[in-house]
Amino acid sequence: MSLKVSTWNVNGIRARAGEVLDWVQRERPDVLCLQEIKAAPDKVPQEICSLAGYWCYWHGHKGYSGVGLHLRRDAFPEKPQFVHPDFDHETRIVTARAGGFLFASAYVPNGGKDYPAKVRFLEAMDRWAAAEQVAGSTLLLCGDLNVAREPRDVHPKLRNPEQVGQTPAEQAMLERIIGHGLTDLSRKFHPDDDRLFTWWAPWRQMRERNIGWRLDYLLASAPLSDKAVSTDSVREFGTSDHAPVTAVFDVPIERAKVPDEPLSSCTDQGAPGFSRVYSSRSCSRSGRFFQNSTESGFTRSPDQCGGRGTGIPSNLSVTSASFAVSSSREASGLLWVDAQAPSWLPRARVAK
Repeated sequence: MSLKVSTWNVNGIRARAGEVLDWVQRERPDVLCLQEIKAAPDKVPQEICSLAGYWCYWHGHKGYSGVGLHLRRDAFPEKPQFVHPDFDHETRIVTARAGGFLFASAYVPNGGKDYPAKVRFLEAMDRWAAAEQVAGSTLLLCGDLNVAREPRDVHPKLRNPEQVGQTPAEQAMLERIIGHGLTDLSRKFHPDDDRLFTWWAPWRQMRERNIGWRLDYLLASAPLSDKAVSTDSVREFGTSDHAPVTAVFDVPIERAKVPDEPLSSCTDQGAPGFSRVYSSRSCSRSGRFFQNSTESGFTRSPDQCGGRGTGIPSNLSVTSASFAVSSSREASGLLWVDAQAPSWLPRARVAK
């Protein structure tokens, strides 16, 4: 049986929960990448937070950004480890290694309000993709990358090389990422299609008239790209301002017999080792990312965070922590292990 991967910017999982369920039932993707879920994990609707037959992972923040990555258990029977690269900012990327592949669901900042943050994210993604190429990873990078790769990836009526998302500088950054052994699968199968759009402004019947941008990608490294047999964008499906994009690969999948039922509630779906999840809104600077280590001192001194000690005290053992802070001064979260969170760090949810 073949491998099927779908990516979709849902523009709010709470508004699109039923449509995601419809998509899963209709397409049965082996890997489902979602972006802009706009919800903390404990706010994902119950009917979708634990998709039957999937390893599910939600990485979000209330009302803004957020991604999901879900892998079918019969295709990948061993529980994957979900990881956030160290440039994760505003809950925008999650990866998982499974079946010899590295899958990533990413949501690049729009850049309209904070262009430097977008540049930093794309430059960091470039370094990450280069490192994975050197490491020999078979990468499939999926998601809303918020850059039209070429002028033809924007409808002629909307083309403006000075508009964020179309600038030559952004296109060059995307090309550098693709240059690390990746293939743009939509272009591979539709090389001459100048109307291959995946996003439309929600007015003036832009979607019905197909006057839009191509912002959503599946970028695959060899040998996976060599085994791709099709890629399709379904403009007619759903009420998000983006269309789902799906690729099919001629990769033999030996299906395991697993119960086709939800594993647990959303609040139980943290990455391995996570015991408590907390959030803070006290600092305007990005922090650091920790993996399987004990850090001493603080990530930031109190004077960097408005006089409040929002660093990690030296007596806390941290298994994995992300403290990326958005331009709106909202932190994506800290993950503490075997430690009581300080009173100024309000609890967001529990993950085990």
